[in-house]
Amino acid sequence: MNLPKRFLLAAALVCSASVARAGQLHMADIQALAKASAWAELLAKATDVVPSERDATWNELVTKAAVARVNDAALTDRNITDECESLLQVYPVLASNREFMDARGRRGVIAFGGCFRDAYDLEVCLTRARAFVNADPKNTTLAKDMGLLVARHASPKAPAVEFFHKGVTAARSGGDPGAKGMKELCGKPELADATASALASFDGDNVFVAKAQDLTDWCWDYVEHDKFVKAALDSERGFANACPTLLAKKAVSGTRAKKCKDAVLKK
Repeated sequence: MNLPKRFLLAAALVCSASVARAGQLHMADIQALAKASAWAELLAKATDVVPSERDATWNELVTKAAVARVNDAALTDRNITDECESLLQVYPVLASNREFMDARGRRGVIAFGGCFRDAYDLEVCLTRARAFVNADPKNTTLAKDMGLLVARHASPKAPAVEFFHKGVTAARSGGDPGAKGMKELCGKPELADATASALASFDGDNVFVAKAQDLTDWCWDYVEHDKFVKAALDSERGFANACPTLLAKKAVSGTRAKKCKDAVLKK
């Protein structure tokens, strides 16, 4: 069916009006909000900018607004994690901005402190903390600080090895603070306590044991060996789980070495 030109023109105008409503702002509007430091409003409206105008300046202003928002003391710790995750979903470019992600990590650890302190179910906080840390896998500092937090609140401390493991993994792969931070990270008494707890408290097929064995291996050159594995060596199960690394590092001899070999053979 051939429609008169006036109907086609009317349809085109309707479509263009819909597009205008979907992207009704221009960069000048966003720049005005930035000039006024109206960061929350800028973040709420930036996606309304006409897509063709979302250039490098748009990215820069969105990032600046997000950093200001996450550092805003008026934003309560209780709400900070949800706010950060919402910003990352709306503006994926933020995931590659170190300033935003570092601020997110600092505020997030404080927020999770309240979760672990007040929660009746530790696993609920652990699940949320895993997702929060996994979103920034090369942030050694975030993983370390979350591990320290979990070690202070979990009993036994074994769940903290998951976060310390992420931190050491990031450091070994060049994350912040990189290999230079290995000694400081591995030397944390909470890491040694969590590692020993995992080795001593769970059977060898438990995921915590595997991560604790990794930490024993990776941190070996940065710690006092006897202090690092002492708690594990005080229990039969911990000793058996630590033995593969102890034998590989030639850290045991004589009767203890024989006992270690026997323990490995029994597993």
